[in-house]
Amino acid sequence: MAEKSHPLSFPDSSERTDGTPLSEALSTLVELSQRLRRDAKFIASVTVVVIFSSIIIVLRPLLKFSLTFVAASISGLVILAIIVLLLAVDFESTRKKGDALFKEISDELQWNLRFSDPDSPPPPKRVQLNMRLALRSFAGASELPLIPGQYGPLTYVVINMISVLLATFVPLAFKHMWT
Repeated sequence: MAEKSHPLSFPDSSERTDGTPLSEALSTLVELSQRLRRDAKFIASVTVVVIFSSIIIVLRPLLKFSLTFVAASISGLVILAIIVLLLAVDFESTRKKGDALFKEISDELQWNLRFSDPDSPPPPKRVQLNMRLALRSFAGASELPLIPGQYGPLTYVVINMISVLLATFVPLAFKHMWT
């Protein structure tokens, strides 16, 4: 028995086989939505790790960590911040591709509803459920958690960079506490 897919993963592979440009565009939009969701979760998760790790590094004198541990932790934070930067760039690029596809699919659906062939039966009043779900799914996936909007990816990158800088330079400013 095949597993039932999540309702927001429409259209499934069996619906892609009709080969129409609209169904192929819809399938691509669904794939972009899934990619955006995955990237958004990873960006948010890594940012939380970077923030908490930075706090721990700043509190090093109280926690009695060795300087070697702190240096290794800062190196790890830099790597994680770079990963968030790269993922944010990829998220924004994917979102822009998806936005263009979203607009084209919406235009095509509106065209089909308004200008159907006069000899054919009238078009349905509503677009198919799987198409509406795919469009709404993309709209939801194109926002980052906690910081939605146009500047969400940039905000996550800035938060990561500030956390790394604070973890690096706050202990140096209070190095008398480190000995």
